[in-house]
Amino acid sequence: MKGNRSLFGVLVFLGIIVLTACGGGGASSAPPPPQASTAPVSMTVRDAPPAGITVFSFEVLVTQARLQPGNVPLVTTPIEIEVKQLEVEAAFLNTISVPAGTYTSIDVTFSNPELTFKNDTGAALPAPLNCANGAVCEFKPSLTTTVSFSGAPFPLTIVANTPLGLLVDVNLSSIITDPMGVNFAAAGAMLVT
Repeated sequence: MKGNRSLFGVLVFLGIIVLTACGGGGASSAPPPPQASTAPVSMTVRDAPPAGITVFSFEVLVTQARLQPGNVPLVTTPIEIEVKQLEVEAAFLNTISVPAGTYTSIDVTFSNPELTFKNDTGAALPAPLNCANGAVCEFKPSLTTTVSFSGAPFPLTIVANTPLGLLVDVNLSSIITDPMGVNFAAAGAMLVT
């Protein structure tokens, strides 16, 4: 009996040494080093409050965002955002490794907007809205728009292993056109910092 306990103790001790030498199953292993020619880029989006418009909800799908030249993806999976909520907080879209280099613009594709608003125009809005004055109405135009932005901070140089964040500021009062249309490509509709 005593010999079996000694043998069992030696086996347990050797097992502990082997597990310690192997790093305990990988729990303490370091993450792989970043590739020398890429940098992590995060993308968020926000909205400045509109003036004189009573919007209760404005949802839109961001289907893609790509840096140009090279068609480098920043958003690869469609993400639904509530634009109205962006007045008080930013929405994180993605972080992805991007090749180091100089980029001259960003293309962002928006689709399937859904707008819930109160008609404060003083008159009924005609078809396709068919919204009486003072009524709360919903508008779901069939729309997919790609907006290209090349103003400051572009051209943008991404340096390897140097994290970067891009903030897309959408302007709801520029996106909603008269009479109650939706145009993401309107002047002043998007600003990137």
